[in-house]
Amino acid sequence: MYFDWLIIVVVITILMMVAGITKKYTRSVSDFLSANRCAGRYMLSVADGMAGVGVVNILAVCEMYYKKGFCSNWWMSLMGLVIVIMAVTGWITYRFRETRAMTMAQFFEIRYSKRFRIFSGIVSWTAGILNFGVFPVVTARLIVYLMDMPTSITAAGFTLPMYAIVMFIVLLVSVYLTTSGGQISIMVTDFLQGSFANVVFFILAIFMIIKFSWTDVLDGLVQAPQGQSMINPFKNNVDGSDFSISFFIAWAFITFYCYMAWQGTQGFYSSAKNPHEAKMARVIANWRMVLLWTMVLVFSVVAFAVLNNPKYGFIAEPANKFISQISDTQVQEQLRVPIVLKYILPTGLIGLFCAVLICMGLATGQSNLHSWGSIFIQDIIMPFRKKPLSSRQHLLLLKISIIGVAVFAFCFGLVFPLKDYLMMWLTITGSIYVGGGGIAIIGGLYWKRGTTAGAWCGMITGLLLSVIGIVLQNIIWPFLLPGLKESYPNIMWLKDLPIKFPVNGMTMSVLFALAAIIIYVVVSLLSKTPYFNMDRMLHRGEYAIKSEHVNVKAEPVRGWKVLFNWGGVEFNRADNFICCFTVGWQMFWMIAFVIGSICAITIGIPDKLWSSWWLFGIIINSLVGAVAVVWLLIGGFRDLFAMFDSLKMAQIDESDDGRVVKDHNLADKEINTCEKVV
Repeated sequence: MYFDWLIIVVVITILMMVAGITKKYTRSVSDFLSANRCAGRYMLSVADGMAGVGVVNILAVCEMYYKKGFCSNWWMSLMGLVIVIMAVTGWITYRFRETRAMTMAQFFEIRYSKRFRIFSGIVSWTAGILNFGVFPVVTARLIVYLMDMPTSITAAGFTLPMYAIVMFIVLLVSVYLTTSGGQISIMVTDFLQGSFANVVFFILAIFMIIKFSWTDVLDGLVQAPQGQSMINPFKNNVDGSDFSISFFIAWAFITFYCYMAWQGTQGFYSSAKNPHEAKMARVIANWRMVLLWTMVLVFSVVAFAVLNNPKYGFIAEPANKFISQISDTQVQEQLRVPIVLKYILPTGLIGLFCAVLICMGLATGQSNLHSWGSIFIQDIIMPFRKKPLSSRQHLLLLKISIIGVAVFAFCFGLVFPLKDYLMMWLTITGSIYVGGGGIAIIGGLYWKRGTTAGAWCGMITGLLLSVIGIVLQNIIWPFLLPGLKESYPNIMWLKDLPIKFPVNGMTMSVLFALAAIIIYVVVSLLSKTPYFNMDRMLHRGEYAIKSEHVNVKAEPVRGWKVLFNWGGVEFNRADNFICCFTVGWQMFWMIAFVIGSICAITIGIPDKLWSSWWLFGIIINSLVGAVAVVWLLIGGFRDLFAMFDSLKMAQIDESDDGRVVKDHNLADKEINTCEKVV
């Protein structure tokens, strides 16, 4: 255990030393907020991916795979192609980077109005800090259980819960990593953490192959109850209506609608060196997590097999005993897989595994602290100021705001009931902003007739409907309705209401999004305001900036043609190969999904064939993931050194601090005329 702690301490120490080095590169607000827009595709992809994973997400996916096994993976196969199409077309990503806005609300002021920026900033910030408030405490509890730490300590007559101490340390380290260099230090440390995680998961993959035979794993998986198969997705109590074509169409629609609406990693949205690099980072993102998610799946099914196969009773007995000592049953479910791994992995590997989880917690904490701290200053405080701040004052305010978010998260984590309400809380807080933000983003970037009035009405509609729907489904129906029925048995309409809320979450999301879209379009058309100058906002045509595009004089490809523009002026041979291979990879899995589903429904597929398919999937994903780890490691370090070189030569522009004048960034006026296209 001491060796495991040594690994963790060394990893954290290295991260803090690297963050300290980045201080000298942070000289302006633009450096702090957007890394002065110097990030390359590989570094951006790995760092953004690490920041977006988070311990909470890992635990949620582990819990899902533990209950459903390989079956969950089957139903998600089709969505990979949708995500890839969004990536290769640069959906939202490309145009948002063209605006040169550093926050989404800054874009809203450029496109709509200052008041709308402030309103959206308040909504986004409120939802964000409430959502983030539970992340540090989840990470802290996991560390306590994995590392066999005491649940509490007594000092000077006071008893302190150990998770509170660990949470304080995690937040303290996160604050240091964030405030040292802002987005620059976040980019660098998250890239290193992501690369470290990829290497560790590769090592764990090799260990799992050596430790467990596929036959033994299957012997454990077949112990699942009747109708809850871990291997055959068509024998897992699947209601056909839940996984019909309409389900996937709805899922795809919501994925498109809400893309980039959540601002927990907003610093990465504006950090790419140009729009094309931002687009390619999203394409490469499809490879950065192949090995990670494959291993999360393997960990979960192996944990189930170990706990159900008598051959592994020597592991299952102490693991079950430890799990039973956790008083909260929901926490038991959340931590079951990591705790089983604790009894599987030897000393050294458990330290590496725990270090990766801590890195995930730190990376998520850094990006959230930076996002919500920056949004509070940039989009709520600064728009009210008439006199601009100096860069030094501005940076100080940003750092104070980040510390304030950390203090809130610590206090909130101490009082939040981490029980059945965790996922419900995350869903509610997430929907507050995303429900109305999607149409304001899409309409603002892609429709010149969109108006400020339309944005207000669309966003408020989506926001209110989303909150009402979540409250109805998660609070009123399960908790209040049973009591009302018991208290008023003679009210027939109340008695006739179904026990389960009649509309599922996916259907509600689609309906609410459609309502927001309709309101936005109708109000915009009725407003009869002049068409918005999209070229100026996107820095195209006469407003183009030479450093932003490979060929600024070329007319940007528009509409459906973007799907087939892999040979365009911004794409070299490597870009074309990456895009084609990425789409081909996802097409393979989608075709397999379609053919497999048809065969399973018509003639049936035996469990033996399903098990062979899953073994093939694990092998091919592990091999491809291992290659991707090396590829991203080489490309990422190349981007890292290139970013430092760019930052050394970058000229400080104090006007590039998020201020907007009329309908354009203040910094646009300061761009050297030689950078303009005449």
